[in-house]
Amino acid sequence: MPTLCGMFRVASVLVSFLVILSVAVTSCVGVGPDENGELLPVTLPNGTKFLVEVANTDASREQGLMHRDHLPDDRGMLFVFESEDIWSFWMKNTLIPLDVVWLDGDGRIVDVAEGMQPCKTVPCPLYHPEQLSSFALEIGAGRYQEEGLQSGMILEFPRP
Repeated sequence: MPTLCGMFRVASVLVSFLVILSVAVTSCVGVGPDENGELLPVTLPNGTKFLVEVANTDASREQGLMHRDHLPDDRGMLFVFESEDIWSFWMKNTLIPLDVVWLDGDGRIVDVAEGMQPCKTVPCPLYHPEQLSSFALEIGAGRYQEEGLQSGMILEFPRP
């Protein structure tokens, strides 16, 4: 019959394994805090800061903000692309309305899709900029207008 001490050891090993597994899974998808455990700050021209997760792999860009039921007002996700292009977005499996702000390599706003709604029918509509972009910032719907953002403004952030 197992002793209480033995059962505690097994439980301890199991908890440790689950913690390591969750860290490994988060690291593999490339979404979440950076390698230092911090969110990337994006500073708007008015001084407002968004703390963003970085999506810089195919898997993390594909996952994006899917299946999230809440996004704090000061949070978002920065999509980092290998090259400038016309990068399209859709709202498949996305549960919260979003604004997507496309940025060039200098962080200059080149286009925006405001108030993108969760996709409830297939096929989902595609949203794309009219100009080439290197980055895209997803924030809660309405935040683009609330912060007074406009095309041509530059957002400051450390390049991931």
